[in-house]
Amino acid sequence: MSVEQFIDQIAGKGLLDEALLQRLRRDAAAAENQWTPEDVVKFLVEQGHLTRFQGKNLLKEIQTVQPATHESLDLAPSGSIDPLYFSRMVR
Repeated sequence: MSVEQFIDQIAGKGLLDEALLQRLRRDAAAAENQWTPEDVVKFLVEQGHLTRFQGKNLLKEIQTVQPATHESLDLAPSGSIDPLYFSRMVR
């Protein structure tokens, strides 16, 4: 998840005022910034805008939303599998 998407997610929860959200968006969009969602949470907790509990929950949410980074398995039928052999294995 990009930092911009993460900030939008925070905005949707109503946890921060609009002025702070605009500042975060502006600063995150700056070319020299390479922020991660973790960086944003750390900043917000250190500045007292979020509690540690809120920050941890936000990070947990994005971990469950993000797809796995490993390659997915190809579960398409393969012509190389002998159906008779497979049916004997299942019994």
